[in-house]
Amino acid sequence: VHGGQQNNPLQPTLHIFLARILTQLFDVSGRDTCDELQTLGHKNIVDDLLIAVGIVRGDVMSAATRASEAVWGHGKEKGWDTPAWKECFILCQLSRAIEFLRSGSTADAIKCIDLVMILGAPEDVTYPFVEYFESSVSNLPRHVEHSLKFPPIELKAIAIEIAADRMIDRIHCPDIAVFRNDYYKKNKRVVVTGTTTSWTALSKWSDMNWFISSVSDLLSSRIY
Repeated sequence: VHGGQQNNPLQPTLHIFLARILTQLFDVSGRDTCDELQTLGHKNIVDDLLIAVGIVRGDVMSAATRASEAVWGHGKEKGWDTPAWKECFILCQLSRAIEFLRSGSTADAIKCIDLVMILGAPEDVTYPFVEYFESSVSNLPRHVEHSLKFPPIELKAIAIEIAADRMIDRIHCPDIAVFRNDYYKKNKRVVVTGTTTSWTALSKWSDMNWFISSVSDLLSSRIY
């Protein structure tokens, strides 16, 4: 906020974010989520979800907040016994994040995206938000240098014996449909490999200079 007015470069492209949510999440899992919650007798949550993602007209923020609170409350009371609960919560939090950004409440939007990322939303949906948040600290000083680097972590294999019927599957870069149908929907444990090799954090986060130049306002004034 500058001079009492919002300075939000995301404003003109909010409809793009809404489209991304609808095409990449709702079309992939949202309709199944609605059908499943409807079958479980939660029509009120489904109605609010449809408003939250823009399928039905209404007060988006109010609907997304109501649905989020209902889903969270169900989880605290009875647990989330189906992935539909988590998917509904993710959709609503993304919707709330967009509305917060629309009003200039970046801090509240970040909280929503934090929850979404913790719950495992697809990276291609959350990345534009993260990119925007990074740009909001672009005025931090970039000339600070530091020689500190984090030492690499060495993992040592430990030989153990596990019964065949208790072995956990390992799959390398699985197709999303295979992962969703064979493991996610069945709540079956699986070790997924090869999906993080392209993450820029693997190189950025090993260099203290990146932290100092990018998020120095969040770092302690003393580094031990």
